[in-house]
Amino acid sequence: KRFANKIWNASRFLLMNLDDFQPASPTSLILCDRWIRSRFNTTVQRVTTYFEVFRFSDAAHALYEFVWHEFCDWYIELIKQRLYYTDEPAAKHTAQAVATEVLEGVMRLLHPIMPFITEEIWQRLPYIGESVVVASWPEPTGAWMDAAAEDAMRTIMEVIDGIRSIRGEMNVPPSSEVEILIQ
Repeated sequence: KRFANKIWNASRFLLMNLDDFQPASPTSLILCDRWIRSRFNTTVQRVTTYFEVFRFSDAAHALYEFVWHEFCDWYIELIKQRLYYTDEPAAKHTAQAVATEVLEGVMRLLHPIMPFITEEIWQRLPYIGESVVVASWPEPTGAWMDAAAEDAMRTIMEVIDGIRSIRGEMNVPPSSEVEILIQ
């Protein structure tokens, strides 16, 4: 129930921010764009392998981990700045393109497990196609693999998680600004 709600809300957020979007290949990818594409590519490989050997629970778990913890918790939060406040249309269009291509791919991967919600979301995405039921299965894209982006993002995520932990231990409210020194 919570996972379906998370997917629905993330999809709704992205769809509400596609006002001037024209589907095209994204340009000028920044670190988080390269990272999410690389992580999606790895997820496609894992889920495909799990389905091939009938490990449906592992496939569902891999999708859950990717969608909840990487796509929703990190990537969508990281692109909000570009969607809302950028004065560079190219940066906004790149964020829109990467987010929609990953979301569309996630809908195809999730469809065997959650058919109704994935069909409803897929029909609203700016892609041409009759139905996610007849859409091709996502294939891993070698060009999307980016170990350097994954390593850099892992470091950034660990730093942010560490800061959040310290703030929680010290009872510093999230609304308070703090000065951070990283050595």
